Amino acid sequence: MPAEFAAYLGALSWVPQIYSFFATPKLKLTTARTIEVGYSTFGPVVNVGTAISVSRRDTLIEKIELLVKHQESSGQQRFVWVWLNELQHQITSPGAPMIEIRKNQPAIALKVSTHHRSHF
Repeated sequence: MPAEFAAYLGALSWVPQIYSFFATPKLKLTTARTIEVGYSTFGPVVNVGTAISVSRRDTLIEKIELLVKHQESSGQQRFVWVWLNELQHQITSPGAPMIEIRKNQPAIALKVSTHHRSHF
């Protein structure tokens, strides 16, 4: 009897790992209060400041699309994620404005993790 109990207990210990393997990631997008809309040599452009978090399991985001529809007409425009703008450093000094150093790169994919990684 104790051996059977230990076997069942051991089998139950696999439940969290099995759940996390089959769990669907849950994404949360937090956007800035304003967006930039414009036109460039590449066509219509929209810039949306966004923070992305995930729960349940890590995920890889390979494509983001935004469909904008006009309220009064049937006009619509589809925007596809093309560039990733990453804040590399912030430099501050007394009596001077903060300087931000950013890096633009093509948006190939973005891995979002459930684990917080400290840079310190």
